[in-house]
Amino acid sequence: MGALLTFCDQHIAGGISQVNFAAATDSKQPSQLKLRMLPDDTGKSPVSLDLDRKYRMIGYPDVQAMAQSCGVQMARGDSWLTLDLPED
Repeated sequence: MGALLTFCDQHIAGGISQVNFAAATDSKQPSQLKLRMLPDDTGKSPVSLDLDRKYRMIGYPDVQAMAQSCGVQMARGDSWLTLDLPED
């Protein structure tokens, strides 16, 4: 949940959020959750928000710490984030 909130907080509304989940087919591969932000129909890429917020946003270091504590591997780029989920 923290990964999804952080990912969405980092992008302006108007793009398309794409969420994919692939369940593990055997014990050698983890299940995988992929988040992507696609440009909207205007062709503009989503950019980071710069809003005055009344709360502390969860940042990617927070998400990385939560992921590691749960045995989840995380990778990310400008418009994507992947979580490899353990079998348990």
